[in-house]
Amino acid sequence: MKYQKPHLTYNQQLNLLQERGLTVTNPAHAISDLKRIGYYRLSGYLYPLRNPDPQQPGSRVRRRLDTFVPGATFEDGVALHDFDHRLRQVLLDALQQIEIGLRVKVGYTLGKRSALAHLDERCLGKQALEPDRFDKSKTRYDVWRKEYDTHQEKAYRGHQEFVHHFKDRYDGEIPVWAATEFLPLGCLINLFNLLENEDRRQISRELEVKDPKVLYGWLRPLNILRNHCAH
Repeated sequence: MKYQKPHLTYNQQLNLLQERGLTVTNPAHAISDLKRIGYYRLSGYLYPLRNPDPQQPGSRVRRRLDTFVPGATFEDGVALHDFDHRLRQVLLDALQQIEIGLRVKVGYTLGKRSALAHLDERCLGKQALEPDRFDKSKTRYDVWRKEYDTHQEKAYRGHQEFVHHFKDRYDGEIPVWAATEFLPLGCLINLFNLLENEDRRQISRELEVKDPKVLYGWLRPLNILRNHCAH
């Protein structure tokens, strides 16, 4: 079915919400909030205030009707949005400190073995040579290296100056302490998990975690949380 809903002005958007049963205490402020947040984004925060669909009592995910529950207000949705925004900022600040710390420590610790240790599986732990979980024809390092090469190329196309510096002057080989700066956190965590046990333990101790397996177990959900906060 072709999308045919018309464009609505801010006043029309507000009128539509009111027609569906949403209370608007201060229309002038509400229009300002729609201009600040946007109708579509705000509708996600208003969704829990809509009436459940009685036709789907046994559904795993309860769908909602277009109408709002009695007592629901526009200001409730705005307050929920603003709280979510503040929470994301607090979490992102803390997560960034963890991320930067991991980048520094992986680059520094692995760099002791070789400036290009991340490009030589012999400098990593024995688990790097194990068959990949999803593609048994490749090692875990093979899969990581393909991901690494993809991100290096993206960084080069994205005109990151330090990547151009190393790639143009040193045959495309970027030392690990610099490479950790363009790797997404997920790729960096996977590299951490491929390190020698001694290196993983050293990094874990510096991050005040006794067991590297525990640290790895924490880093994966923290990466998911970071992505949710960023998007």
